[in-house]
Amino acid sequence: MGRKLAPEVVYRIVARLKAGEAVPAIAEAIKVHHKTIYKFQLNLDLYGEPYAPASIIQGRPRLLLAYQELVSLRSLSVECRERIKASPMLSLTPRITAGGTLDC
Repeated sequence: MGRKLAPEVVYRIVARLKAGEAVPAIAEAIKVHHKTIYKFQLNLDLYGEPYAPASIIQGRPRLLLAYQELVSLRSLSVECRERIKASPMLSLTPRITAGGTLDC
């Protein structure tokens, strides 16, 4: 996360956005990047304040949630135990092959 702007600058940006001024004009007048103005505009629409609340996680989500990882690991370990019982000569360390299959 980048640094926060001074409260006076934020106030000027918000006042100009509420007045309906164009984003490029605001960016030029206040000497901030136009993406900053667009981000403030989006945050004002979503949260009612220029900066998103700290509790909001922004960015790309993880591929799996923590509980999904646990469930998949448990199911893999159950599958391996069943294969080992069927053939005790198999390796005791499960591996996932390049093709995505389970190799016990």
